[in-house]
Formats: sequence, structure tokens, C-alpha cells
Amino acid sequence: MKNKALRIGLDIALILIGIVFLIFGIKDAIEMAKNSKITDNVLFSRDYKEISEDNIYDYIDSKELGQLLENGTGAILISKKSDAWTHVLVTPLNDLLKEKYDKIYYLDLDDDKVLSEESKNKLQEKLNIQNIPCIAFIKGGTVQLALDKSDLIENNYDGAPVEYFTDERIDQLKEKLEKISE
Repeated sequence: MKNKALRIGLDIALILIGIVFLIFGIKDAIEMAKNSKITDNVLFSRDYKEISEDNIYDYIDSKELGQLLENGTGAILISKKSDAWTHVLVTPLNDLLKEKYDKIYYLDLDDDKVLSEESKNKLQEKLNIQNIPCIAFIKGGTVQLALDKSDLIENNYDGAPVEYFTDERIDQLKEKLEKISE
């Protein structure tokens, strides 16, 4: 009887351990076991496979966004993980902005709970944008420059997003980003 109870207890423990590994993934579970926090740039590189872990992206929530827009300074990318254009945009933005900024804040709009429709409309109005992805540059709570998809990507481009950013187009993006005052 004791062996049966012990066997059932071990089976339950193994099932629970398996569930933990499934939920958090093996790599995350190992990092959690070591009591290390997974940084935003590592999480970002997992969401966006095209970019390395040494990127400067930092997730931001609606409260932090409000503070940034009220009196903060920084660059913010607003988009959705599900947007194919964002996947090709994150690497050139990271490369072009890492000399000027410690972080590029990232607001993911895939989660409908991040911002209400009213808040999204107010954000679009404040930034004067129509589409995402959007990159905005804030200094002291003032929007210096905001570029949305129509500013970042040629409207008449009909190829695949992964083929868009040629060296020439990266130079054009760099010129647009140089409008940011120091």
C-alpha cells in the first residue's frame, strides 16, 4: 500500500514538473530556476526572430506610455507582433538608433487590453499618425517626430516585406530619422 501511494505521489510530481516545462518552456524554466529575470531585449528577440538578443528594445505598458507622453524622453515603436512589416523594421531601427538611444520602447497593440479604442484614437491624434507600425520620438513630453507606416514604407511597394529594406532604403530611413533634434 505504501509503494502504491509513493508511486502515485511521484507520478503527480512528474506531471506537475512537465506542466511547468510546457508552460514556461525549458529555457525559461531553467532561467527561472536560476532566479534570473529574462530581460526585455531577450524576450523581444524571441518575439522577433530577425533580431539578436543584444537589441535595445524595452516593452512598455499603457501607464508607462502615458508617463512618456506626459513628460518623458525617448523613442517608441508602436505596432503589433502580428504585423509582418514590423518584423522587417525592428532590425534597421535598432541599428540606426542604438547610438542615439539606450532604449527603444515598444508598445504591442496585439493585446486588445493594452489600450482601449478611445486611448488608441487619442494616441493617433497626439502623434498625428494613421497607421502602424509607428516610431515616435518624444522629448520632454513633446512629440518631435512621428513616422507611421506610410512614412516608413513606400505605398506602391508590392513585394514581400522581407525584401523591402535594401541598403538604399535603409539610407532613406536613416535620413528621415536624422530629423530628430538632439
